[in-house]
Amino acid sequence: MKSEKTTKASKQPVQFKEVKSRFWIGLSRWSLIAFAFLLPLLFWPFTTDAVGYGKQILVVTCAGLAAIGWILQALLTGVIKIQKGLFPWFIGLFVLGIIASVVFSTDSGLAFWGSSPNGLSGISLLALGIIVYIGYNIADSALLRKLGVALFSGLSLAMILGLFSLFSSTSIFALLGLSGFLGVSAATFNTIGPINALAVAAGLTLVTAIHALINRDQWFGKRIAGTTITTIALLASLVVVAAINFRSGWLGIAIAGLFITITSLAGKRVINPKLFILPFVLVFISIALYLQLFPQSFGLKSKPFEVQLAPPMSFDLVSKALDNGNFFFGSGFGTFPDIYSANRPPELNNTLFWGVRFNQASSALYTLLAEGGYVTTILLVALILIALGISLKRNQGISPYLVGLAYLATLFVMYPFNSTLWGLLFVFLMLAVMTMRDQAQASDAASTAPKHDIKTISLAKSTGRYLQTSLGLTALVLVIAFGIVFVWQGASANRLMTKPVQAQEINGAITQLSGAITSTYGSDDSYLRALSQAYLIAANRTNISRQERDGLITNAIGAARLAQTYRPKNALNVINLGSVYEAIIGVADGALEYAQKTYEEAAKLDPQNPSLQLAIGRSQFREATRVQSRLEIINQAPSQNREEIQQLEEQFKQLIALSEAQYLKALHLKPDYEPAHLLLVQLYDATGRRNEAIQKAADVVAINPKNAGNWFRLGLLYYQQRAYEQARDALQQAVAASEPYANARYFLGLALEQLGDTDGAIAQFERVAELNPDNQEVQQILANLERGVNPLLNTAPPAPQDRIEPPVGTQTGNTAEQSQALPGDAAEQRPPIQSLQPALDNLKLLP
Repeated sequence: MKSEKTTKASKQPVQFKEVKSRFWIGLSRWSLIAFAFLLPLLFWPFTTDAVGYGKQILVVTCAGLAAIGWILQALLTGVIKIQKGLFPWFIGLFVLGIIASVVFSTDSGLAFWGSSPNGLSGISLLALGIIVYIGYNIADSALLRKLGVALFSGLSLAMILGLFSLFSSTSIFALLGLSGFLGVSAATFNTIGPINALAVAAGLTLVTAIHALINRDQWFGKRIAGTTITTIALLASLVVVAAINFRSGWLGIAIAGLFITITSLAGKRVINPKLFILPFVLVFISIALYLQLFPQSFGLKSKPFEVQLAPPMSFDLVSKALDNGNFFFGSGFGTFPDIYSANRPPELNNTLFWGVRFNQASSALYTLLAEGGYVTTILLVALILIALGISLKRNQGISPYLVGLAYLATLFVMYPFNSTLWGLLFVFLMLAVMTMRDQAQASDAASTAPKHDIKTISLAKSTGRYLQTSLGLTALVLVIAFGIVFVWQGASANRLMTKPVQAQEINGAITQLSGAITSTYGSDDSYLRALSQAYLIAANRTNISRQERDGLITNAIGAARLAQTYRPKNALNVINLGSVYEAIIGVADGALEYAQKTYEEAAKLDPQNPSLQLAIGRSQFREATRVQSRLEIINQAPSQNREEIQQLEEQFKQLIALSEAQYLKALHLKPDYEPAHLLLVQLYDATGRRNEAIQKAADVVAINPKNAGNWFRLGLLYYQQRAYEQARDALQQAVAASEPYANARYFLGLALEQLGDTDGAIAQFERVAELNPDNQEVQQILANLERGVNPLLNTAPPAPQDRIEPPVGTQTGNTAEQSQALPGDAAEQRPPIQSLQPALDNLKLLP
């Protein structure tokens, strides 16, 4: 009987007391207002991407708080109120499309968190979709008005800050004494992002402000504050747009102006000239500026440089990405750098930007299409078209937000959005549909017909159902809270990457990096790459024991392998692992094979990158150098093993041949690749092929004639070949390129002495003595020259041209790319973390 009563009770509707407190719904409303105000302004100090991290924190936090407030208000009242209509359905489908893109991505973790706070990520797009959905469902006239004031206030301040970034030689934050506190000292810093993104935001502010002021009676009435804020925004944005003079921005302004003109005149019997004269003038000027019809260009003469892919190349990259089984849901958010690396055309190697790893296509549309697929892209485009179409169909007068949405929709297909512009797109989408719904409700208010615009879902039809729903929604709240905390942790962890790392502080840096990895649960592979390089730097110290060195090398390999495990499609992780193996050639037996295999794996992910062929050849040359050293030791031994000597000599020849072949492959990919030419000079010189080394050094000089180190290298080779006239000419070019280049002057003096110009030689060594006053060898050479004897008399052997180290310490000029002790990413650092297992496998550490 008791169980029957319990069952009946669980099926009874739950009775709720009237909830007078609106705290939770107020939390949702104020979260949306804060988002609208702070979106153009917020940045996160002391991070590698202050704007990107600031916007990511903002969107996730505000969306999370808005969702939590909405959910808890529903639990308190027992009902959820949802607006009916086509738009909410498409928002829901868009959110589901994002989730599907994350789930079906080649790397779900990367797709959800993104590869960069300024790029696309599942969590940011989900948060933006949630903001629009909640805003549409809780909007009323009061909230709409507050959102408008907050948005235009934020844009006005952002434009004023933008003016300072364009015209002031000192950061506004420095003028206010806040640069140290905020970590912002660059005068060109602005809170929107790249300079063209600032131009896009300024154009957005301009067109919306113009429309609002033309229709100020409708939008502001007698409120002076709204008119004042909008006027300030208009004036500041106009100056910013003109100063930057961004062509795509002008086209967006022209289309928005045309949109204002057409919609303002549609259906009007009495035409007010002010409704179309100003927008028409704006259209005319903007088109003229886009087509560059004015004879005299204007705008800033010097401004930050911004590079993006050409549209045809972007289309080709996107097509290849979609053809690779990613048609519906894309390859995953944050994967465009991998798409670019795998598919970039070889002709890019002939440009200045061959080494740039682009993380976006030429436009936001192309980027979304590649990473999110057709489903997500079509749903977003449908949302924009629904907002534009319904508003125009109602013929109740368009809002400034609809004009802004039309402008952003134009730029959406022309420019790669950063996090600020993505946020503005969704804010204007939300405000446009909120205004449309508010106007519809106002026009229908007098109607006596029953209204069915809101669907009420009861959570309390029974005690059991309410309990289940409460548990589910509470779990959702906890998940949302975790997402907010994780994003804050990620931004805080990134602050460690901006701290300078000194060699003597390597242990502390390693500890910092490990803390960043722990706080982000290993989700950021760049920290692991940095950590692996930190361990190598620590292992390269001379004041540690062999046991400590072996442990640090083990941890370096382990960190690099973890990075590759987390993000196997990221070529940077594979390259980093290869660089770790390369660094321990000569320390760990078998390291060359691991380095070769890893670099070859990286070449599959980035086939047009000549540096990978170079790295393979460099590794082989390093191993050849180790074999050569072994040969020298054996040859000096009292008893020699001829069979071992022959094996080593054959191995040396094979390694040199393989290394040369790899360098030539690198030059096949990029004929003017200076590092490959330089290492060929090194290889030819080391193997006694002096004439080939001279020819290759001359090729390097032809590629980069302004580099003093290139001229010095050529002159030194000529000097070693006893071609003193050619050596003099090349070394004079080195000194001309870098006046205090002590080593170039040293050998120039010797070459001049050989040519009989003793006075010229003395002049060169006097300057070397000024640069190196404590160098006794230079003083001896000067004394010998003044006495008219061999300048190298009584100097310590070997001869200067045969030494490994430069003869004098002070040297200015760029030297050849050397096979460094620790190649790879320069990074920051920390001690072994427990998740790193010994990772040497078959590698045997040598004594």
